[in-house]
Amino acid sequence: MYRLRWVFHYQNGKTKYGIWNGASPLRQDMAAFQPKTGLISAEIEGETIDGTVHKLYQVDGHNYVSAAWEKIVNLPILSSASSLKVSGKLYGLSFYTPTEKITVNIYGKIRRRLLNSQEKLFKNFEEHTR
Repeated sequence: MYRLRWVFHYQNGKTKYGIWNGASPLRQDMAAFQPKTGLISAEIEGETIDGTVHKLYQVDGHNYVSAAWEKIVNLPILSSASSLKVSGKLYGLSFYTPTEKITVNIYGKIRRRLLNSQEKLFKNFEEHTR
């Protein structure tokens, strides 16, 4: 099992590392809001319990569009007197390219799927491709 983070390598020699398991709510720690100008590659890394770091997936900088953390969410049964309380467990980290979504889960398994036409038209996706 891995804890995950994103890593971006830039043409100017700088490397930007994400926070393990997306544990920061700050915009500057979110992959989706990192600059793409001069991006050589975007990677998903995993760290094992013994501290060993592995590169689990890499995409070329010109193909990287955005990223998202994936969670398994449990929704309780609601009654008229209850309030909604949502909890979730981190499942993986996804990278978006212009044509597909690639998800690396916490066990290191990679899943790829083509984006449908509605996903390609999604407002945030359009903003991130500029």
